Amino acid sequence: MGEEDVRLVRFIEWRARTIDDPVKRLQYLRRSMAAGVPEELPPPVQRKRPWKATILVVLAACLLIPAYTLSRTGSTSILPLPTVTAGGVDLVPNVWLVDQTADFEVYSNGLRIEKRYTQPNEPRGSYSVWLTANLDPARTETKAQPVGIVFHTTESLQEAFEQDQNKRLQMVGNAVLSLVRKNRSYHYVIDRFGRVFRIVPESDSANHSGMSVWADQRYVYVNLNTSFVGVAFETQTEPGQEFPSANTAQVHSARVLTQILRNK
Repeated sequence: MGEEDVRLVRFIEWRARTIDDPVKRLQYLRRSMAAGVPEELPPPVQRKRPWKATILVVLAACLLIPAYTLSRTGSTSILPLPTVTAGGVDLVPNVWLVDQTADFEVYSNGLRIEKRYTQPNEPRGSYSVWLTANLDPARTETKAQPVGIVFHTTESLQEAFEQDQNKRLQMVGNAVLSLVRKNRSYHYVIDRFGRVFRIVPESDSANHSGMSVWADQRYVYVNLNTSFVGVAFETQTEPGQEFPSANTAQVHSARVLTQILRNK
């Protein structure tokens, strides 16, 4: 993507944020992305790196409850939910709760979910979706269950991931969790040691996606706080990175957490 294309995308994103009606916003985005470069563009936006966890950051991936494939260009292909094996590991096993206390839950796939930072928010309730084939504000359907997962990064300040930095790593991680809990930012946070913390119960909405739109072949979802589950990696994206960073422990924890959420 060239500099002019980057400026175009920034302009379109800025303009879309000024449109209050979610359906009109989506229609504007579709028209603008197909229309070409406007005659005049604003100067490139200089953004400061946030020093604390952000509410809405990189939309790293969406894993629908129906299985899907994602290409590098972002196109999706919806398929029936299969049982897939990779490296001898069942990706969609029958996972169940093994043990729980006031502080944690343990599941049959080995995941332990820490609960001491849990903070209730607004109940998820029902929400409206629009038909992809006919974006008529008057034609909506109602759903109540989450339909997918949005992976975020906290974009919080990072310490060197080294043994002699353990105390500092834990102090910074606890500060991130406290801030996320205060803002009810995500349903789950995966810290740098791969520990999974439940922040907002899945029955409630979390403040993770704000003014957001996502669509599949059937429906358009607006405000993913209600329709999706938000999972954040405690990490920071460096300039020039194509994909956000996540260490091996975090990736493993995200995988087994996703198994649990898909089974639910």
